[in-house]
Amino acid sequence: MYDNPSVLSLPTTLRATVRVPVTRPEGPADTLAELYPRLAGCWRPPADLGAAAITARFALRRDGSLQGNPRITFSRVSPRAFSDEVDAGSSKKMRQNQRSRALHDCSAIVKCSRRRNALIAETLASLARCTPAQLTAGLGGAVAGRPIALRFVYPGPIQGDRP
Repeated sequence: MYDNPSVLSLPTTLRATVRVPVTRPEGPADTLAELYPRLAGCWRPPADLGAAAITARFALRRDGSLQGNPRITFSRVSPRAFSDEVDAGSSKKMRQNQRSRALHDCSAIVKCSRRRNALIAETLASLARCTPAQLTAGLGGAVAGRPIALRFVYPGPIQGDRP
């Protein structure tokens, strides 16, 4: 019926982006779209974190437990936590100017490193808390052993600041 058998298979790496924090849905996941919020539902922003993004690569077993140790393949944090510097009523232009200054602030390197380490630790801990994920038998068989690259995007305490 199909000349190309790859049409019927899943991609080599399952990729998704989830804007966190998100409410963790109840019940077993039956689709990939239902799985990703369940895996990201335990994530909480570390203290003093501005806008951030992080990608974890891992695999699940049929029962939804982690197979091996997750790896962090990407992380980015804002040089400063903007919540201390900009009030919610500030103009977009003012926030952009302050963000631009923060990107060039060399004293922020140590703080960035501390925030990045906290972000990595929280992401790994959240995956441990959210697994084993509840999966239907069909989804468990489809994702078992396949690499999953899940990107967590946190917009920061002030919406609109981007990592």
